[in-house]
Order: sequence, then C-alpha cells, then structure tokens
Amino acid sequence: MFRKAAYLDVGKSMRQNVNAFTTCMSGSSVRTALIGRAGCRIVLLLLATSCATTVNAAEWRVDIVDPSAGMFSSMKFDLYGNAHVSYLDPSENQLRYAFWDHMLKKWFTTNVDRSGGFCTLVLDSHQRPHISYHAYGGGLMYARWDGASWQKQRISIATREVGFYTSIALDQNDHPSISFYETISADGSLVGRLRSITWNGEFWALTTVDSDRGSGKFNSIAVDSKGHPHITYGNVNYENASLRYGYWNGESWKTEIVEGAGKPGSSCWSVSMVLDKGDNPHVTYTDVPHLLVKHATKKNGQWIIEAVDSLVKVGYPDRNGIVLDDQGNPRSEEHTSELQSLRH
Repeated sequence: MFRKAAYLDVGKSMRQNVNAFTTCMSGSSVRTALIGRAGCRIVLLLLATSCATTVNAAEWRVDIVDPSAGMFSSMKFDLYGNAHVSYLDPSENQLRYAFWDHMLKKWFTTNVDRSGGFCTLVLDSHQRPHISYHAYGGGLMYARWDGASWQKQRISIATREVGFYTSIALDQNDHPSISFYETISADGSLVGRLRSITWNGEFWALTTVDSDRGSGKFNSIAVDSKGHPHITYGNVNYENASLRYGYWNGESWKTEIVEGAGKPGSSCWSVSMVLDKGDNPHVTYTDVPHLLVKHATKKNGQWIIEAVDSLVKVGYPDRNGIVLDDQGNPRSEEHTSELQSLRH
C-alpha cells in the first residue's frame, strides 16, 4: 500500500527541466531527493525524515549543485551519506559528475567526457560511481571511477545510432550490465529495439532483449542475486504500446507483456524498477492513456498492478522512482513536469 508522504511544488523556473530523483533508505530514515535544472542551474531538493513521519513542503532544502548545467541527471547516495550525480552540460556537450561530501557539506564538480545525451549512474561495492552514457556524435559509453581517475571506454557495437534512455546495473563482482535503445542498426534500418550488453570479466557480451519495434525507449535494469539482468521497459510503437519485462535466465532472454497486451496505444512511460530480496521485480511507471502512476510486482508467477496516483497531465520527461524499505515495502516518487510537482 502506498502512502503519499510529501508534496512539493517546484515552481515555474523548473518546468520541463526536472530530470531525475532518487531515494536512499537506511533503517527508519529516508532521504528523498529531486535533481534537475532551474534555468541553467542544476539544483537538489532534499528531504530527510523518519519513515513514520508525515512531512510537508516546508521541510525540503534546496541546494545549488551546478550553476551552469544539469540535463539528464542521475543520482545515488552512498552508504556514508554522500551524493553522487552525473549530468550533461549541453552548452559544452560535456558529461559532468558532482559529489556531495556530507562531512564538508560541499559540492565538488568535474568534467568526465564529451557526451551528447542521456546518462545513468550506479555505485559499486566500494561506493565508486559507474556511468553509462551516449558518446558525443553517437554510440554507447561506459565510465567508472577507479579511486584515482576516470576510466572511460567506448563500447564497440555494430550499430549506427543509440538514442534516448540507457540504464546501468552491477553484479556482485561489480561487472556492469547496460540496457539501451538502438534506433538505427548498422545497415541503416530503423529498428527501435531494446538491447543489453554485459561485461563478463573478459569481454562485452551483446544481446537483443526485444526486437519488436518501439521496445525499450524507456528502460530500467537491475541485476539479481545470481548475477542475471532484469529489465522493465516501455514499447512506444502505437500497435505494440505496452509495459514489458524481460529477464536473462542464463541462456536467453525471456520477455512478457505486463500491461497493454492486445490494446494498441497503451503507452507506458517513465519506467523504474528494483528487485526485492527474493529477486521479484517492483516497477513504477506512468500509464499515459489513463493518466495514472502505477506499481506492478510479480508474485507467484502473477503480476499484481495497482494505481499509486492520478495525474491531470502527462509530460515529457516526467520521471518516476522506486526503492524498497528494510521491510521490502515499496516507496515511490513521481515528478510531473506539466504540473511542476514532486510527490512522494
């Protein structure tokens, strides 16, 4: 059961510019953050409170992370309470990284690489950042901080164009799996398909998750206790529009339609997923035709779907996020760009 704990009006200055938010759970406390742009600044709206307490907008704190950039931002908190953010500076086509030192209470920012699109960040077992992002001029890139410098790699894929969302997750050995949306294949064909690539310790293994046109524009990846990736994603082609889920069983991808089967136009956007301790998926997403934010989870082989919130309008890029607390209960956040609001 979802309970809305907070509502925040982010104001006209952030209209259509909010990019991502995250939540860090620790015992009975929760830290929820929205990261985005106000004009040309990247800003952080942070809420730290007890899970049992109902809060209001007055308890949010606003920080300026970067005064000049902040597109496509992605953020994680580490185990020590520090914040890590990746984002794009479109004026310079630069992928940037920001670090909040909770002891010094200060932000540090640096350039990582040339880039021209979406990025996603995850932390490894040493609490160091790994980022998947689009190369400047096209292609898929991977960068990680090794404790001294950024190690960057252009992943060799026989494709002409990778676009829109990418997502990254790490296994128990800190090996990355990256999901991405291939828009144009190597022979110039318009494909619009979901693909995944995994570093197995020796080489990058590339697979096609779903070849139905329109699959994967919105995608979110997680790795289970066996090291196998799971991906939830939206198909945006009208005839095939749906929310979908796929998992790697060790030999091949198994995919299924969660919502929208046989119902053209059932667009599902702003997909975000986590796995619980039993490796069961929990997904939050926007049911665009019905103006609903929903939660879906799979139990005993069956998908259970419930509405979390209703919307007046849907905009792009709206963002949803989900985490599980220590008891395995889902907590969801949603940003609605049309209404300039964040709900938790």
